[in-house]
Amino acid sequence: MINFRVIQIVDGLKELAELAATKDKKASEAMTKQEITQFLMYLSAADGTIDSDETHFVNVYMEKEYSPDEMREVIENENIYSMAFESRAPKTLKRLVRLDNAKYEKEDELEESSAEKYICLYEALGMEFLNY
Repeated sequence: MINFRVIQIVDGLKELAELAATKDKKASEAMTKQEITQFLMYLSAADGTIDSDETHFVNVYMEKEYSPDEMREVIENENIYSMAFESRAPKTLKRLVRLDNAKYEKEDELEESSAEKYICLYEALGMEFLNY
């Protein structure tokens, strides 16, 4: 069953990625999609198991075709469940912070933070994933 809330969240993340794109919007969207996929894999690995429901969620909403074993292998090979991964902010988020800062410097105020919206969407996606 398709969860339209998840689709809205993913679409919102992609829209913000386009806003943050420096040159190539398709490349920026692909990078964001990869960052989101890695985030979901990190959440999946947190309990020590990769089950078929978690894999299904990633496959449906990130347009992948992983088996649980393949997802586990990616997590291990890319060192996703690690302190290094935890301490690294997504590039898209860094770009949005720079955009917010530039807008603030130019206008001397920031009515809406794109970076904050991005973080909220990430959090909402994580909650949807954990409740799936």
